[in-house]
Amino acid sequence: MRGVADADAADDGADALRARCRAHARDAARAGANESALRWITLALARGDWQRTSTSTTGDASSRERETRTAWRAMASDHALKGEILAAMGSHRASAESYLRAIDYAARSGDEDDARTRTKRGSKSSSRMGDDDGSDVVNVNDMRLHAARSLCALQETEATEAALKHLTLVPTSERALEHKLLLADIHRLMRNDRVAVTYYKDVLKEYPWAIEAAVALGELGVKTVDVRHALRKAATVEEAESEEFAVLETYTSVLGALEVDDIASARSSLSHMASAFPNDSYMTCASARADAYGGRDVDSALRQFASVRARDPYFTEDMDYYAKLLYEALEGEKLRELSASMMELTPESHQTWTCAAYYSDYSMEGKFPRSGSTKAESIIAAEKAVRLSGGRSHMALITLGSMCLKNKRYQEGIAAFNQSNAIKLSMHAFKGLVHAYLATGSGTSAMMYAKQAIKRAPQDGMAWSLVGDVHAKKTGDTESAIKAYEQALAYNPRLLRAVKAIAALNVKIGKIHVARAVLQRQLDDYQPTHPDELVSLYCRLAQVLMLSRQPTESVKYYQRALAVNPDCTVAAKALDKFEQTRNVEFAAGGGPDAENISSGEEEDMEEDIDDDAGSGQDGDWMVEGQ
Repeated sequence: MRGVADADAADDGADALRARCRAHARDAARAGANESALRWITLALARGDWQRTSTSTTGDASSRERETRTAWRAMASDHALKGEILAAMGSHRASAESYLRAIDYAARSGDEDDARTRTKRGSKSSSRMGDDDGSDVVNVNDMRLHAARSLCALQETEATEAALKHLTLVPTSERALEHKLLLADIHRLMRNDRVAVTYYKDVLKEYPWAIEAAVALGELGVKTVDVRHALRKAATVEEAESEEFAVLETYTSVLGALEVDDIASARSSLSHMASAFPNDSYMTCASARADAYGGRDVDSALRQFASVRARDPYFTEDMDYYAKLLYEALEGEKLRELSASMMELTPESHQTWTCAAYYSDYSMEGKFPRSGSTKAESIIAAEKAVRLSGGRSHMALITLGSMCLKNKRYQEGIAAFNQSNAIKLSMHAFKGLVHAYLATGSGTSAMMYAKQAIKRAPQDGMAWSLVGDVHAKKTGDTESAIKAYEQALAYNPRLLRAVKAIAALNVKIGKIHVARAVLQRQLDDYQPTHPDELVSLYCRLAQVLMLSRQPTESVKYYQRALAVNPDCTVAAKALDKFEQTRNVEFAAGGGPDAENISSGEEEDMEEDIDDDAGSGQDGDWMVEGQ
């Protein structure tokens, strides 16, 4: 083996046995035998401890100083290699400790200046696992970088702060691209967004092809035009005119537009990407998100997510969006398959645990807590998703907030939605906040967030429907509520929650004919494609027709609802009630009394008013997809 042969050729002053142990550790690390590598480097370190305690006291002071420096340098090199091995094994806390010890020993040996010189010359660090350039000098700045990476991997606040401290010790002039990227990521984790933006821009100045930096800028709210300007400013004339640079600009434009819900711009850029890269998983998911926005084409979104999953089952990006769409579409079997597959293949991704939260709530309705726990399984899974993401996944936070609201843990839900909005302003979070504050009786706060939603997206139907929710449930201003819902329909004619709310409010004020017209127009012009939405609309129209004393027409729509979904209990109970009433009336010598039949329907509509006008979710506090 080359490493052992190199050890045999070590300087006469070195301990040959220790050098061979170190060489075996490097060889094992190259081969991926990390357990063996760890044992060999531990032996080397043990030999080093013995060597230091038995250092000769003879000779002049200069000679003893050289021996001591050599011993410290060897200890630094061995701890650096041990840190690499532990990092490869996933022992991040122990890895960070080894790197920090390497820094300490390097400082004692006085090698920091030597390491700095090596960095300026562009030399390879001898700390890299498997590298053996014949020198024991470690690059202290590299050690700080590796220690920071291991500390960040712990996903603990104190560890992240320590990582930042070690990275800032690296002089600005000596920070490589890796240092800047990690500094940017850490500041983003700590929510120092302005500082993070500065570092990401520095990365692009040095390397304009860093897609992750460009994407991060878009996620942090930097305008797409500004990101593209930064890219062009950093690129050479030749690079800026290349085909791949145009791809880079379009790529960042797609993701930047999605971050600010500019769906039109996202679609325009996606069309260019699709022609050149039809099977790119990231762009396919971006297209699916654009299709799913506002419920525009959920079926297309589901097909695209499924195609990505079929091509690469280890791909996790945006699979939390996919899980959410499956949950809302009541695709229980597909949601189960997705959750089980991700749990098997990628158990440590936050997207996997977001999927698990949705499946847990779907399959068990979130009502089966673990033994000794007061939390639903869905909340436990969502909390783990947030932890694994380092608190940076707004989808994990949206999921946690939704599960908390469904389980009436309103304050926890409010905290999760606010944290999500701190990462990315979204209609998901605004809707959750409005409904949480309505549930806790704080109409003022609910209206504040509803107005913020309109300010965020003035032409979004969901935003206007939130204002309608607050007026309907808290202010009692029915006219203002109806106007807000009508404005919502002007921007999104397919927003069924607004249609149902308008109908319920008109029934409440006695304008049954208006409620009927609204529901009938929706059925004629914008018939829902989702079976559950269609059944809901049929039943609501049937109720209004019964209130209009048109029992025969009402029965027709209840029958249509059962034709779509034979398990629809609302339609089945209504028809049973109609049959019972008719039989009684015929037995008495008359026909069915529409007034008697409709009295129960009116009670049902009254019960639905709070659901439609207040929560907009038929009593379900889950936040719907946007």
